[in-house]
Amino acid sequence: MIFMVKYIMKLIITESQYNRLFLKEEKEIQFNYDSNTILAFGKLIGLVFKGQNNFLADRALKNKNVLSIIYNIMNSSESNQNIIDDLNNKGMLDADKRFHNNIEKIVNNFNTNAKEIGFDKQLNLDIVLNKILRK
Repeated sequence: MIFMVKYIMKLIITESQYNRLFLKEEKEIQFNYDSNTILAFGKLIGLVFKGQNNFLADRALKNKNVLSIIYNIMNSSESNQNIIDDLNNKGMLDADKRFHNNIEKIVNNFNTNAKEIGFDKQLNLDIVLNKILRK
């Protein structure tokens, strides 16, 4: 025979804790780029997605508009920082370090995807590195 025992506890919390727990008071995060661009860029960096995010990232990498946005990101040091901020806001740890450590991989993955879908622009590693180092 199993007996169910109920415990009654009182928990004392502050007003701000109450608001966060029960009223879902959260700060609204503003992103510079849409989720398709962020997912596609994450895939280029080498993030491994599963399920729906993997499907969306693969689909975004086949979209010429998304590749055009990523092309512009890689050729602008200000846009580089914006996409890094977006990745951080999405929960990626050390996005800046991962971006800088994988620049060659990003360029190669971008060029491979661009060639597969017939996108007319290719990234040049030397130009991208020059833009990033200049900031």
